[in-house]
Amino acid sequence: MIQKILDNHKILKDIYYEKMDKLRETFDFDNQDVTFNKLLEYSNELEKEINNHFALQNRLTNQINKEVDRIVLENMLVRKIMLHMNTKIKQGAIDKDVNIFAFFDEFEEILRAYLKKEEKLFIQELEIATNEAERKKIKEILI
Repeated sequence: MIQKILDNHKILKDIYYEKMDKLRETFDFDNQDVTFNKLLEYSNELEKEINNHFALQNRLTNQINKEVDRIVLENMLVRKIMLHMNTKIKQGAIDKDVNIFAFFDEFEEILRAYLKKEEKLFIQELEIATNEAERKKIKEILI
């Protein structure tokens, strides 16, 4: 039903784990400017994908029923938190603050918990809140 949203998980994970988190692991104290420039680039990429990811869900708003609207709006709060945290990471990159990498743990905790919730609970919530015809409509909206 929400395969397109779940497919986007890989993009979010790749940006965070394969790019941003690797910068933390391979931080080059001799060439900090390059590292911080890459971090800023990846943060911008992550922001774009967070917005794309939640825009998919937002397409369901006012389309199915009030309970689906509530579920999606609840997830929009997580979007707000993730974007706020990403803004903090971007500012750390601009300020060239090595301490920003310590903030990654908090961001990762939110990201991991949200994606896990979305893979299971979000689907269950939608299934409970919808009938077969509404589920079909969700699939059509997300194509």
